Amino acid sequence: MTTPRRHWTAGELREALADVPDDTPIVVNTEDPRYSDMVEEWAIYSAGYGRVDWGDGYGLERDQAFGLNCRFVDEFRVKPNRPRKESTDRTVPQGSALYGSELDGPNGPDSEAGPRP
Repeated sequence: MTTPRRHWTAGELREALADVPDDTPIVVNTEDPRYSDMVEEWAIYSAGYGRVDWGDGYGLERDQAFGLNCRFVDEFRVKPNRPRKESTDRTVPQGSALYGSELDGPNGPDSEAGPRP
């Protein structure tokens, strides 16, 4: 039995960002342990290798993991100033946001979103 990997590599992140414009804001969506269908948005404010002391006498060393340092953001998005559009029978509740493959659904960017992994 193999243990599922619980983290991405830098290469996987780089591939996911390949077509994202340079000026696109990025948030980290962390699962809210209180609500299985909710996420909290955290804004990335810096990145880099941390330092760790393993307690084996070698002192501080560069960590093997590259960290994205984040802060919780209450009001990350700014709602566009536009007239209200009539419903097209989408199943997304008002004020909700979909991310990544949830938005891209099985039939492209405007298809119905699938379940969260």
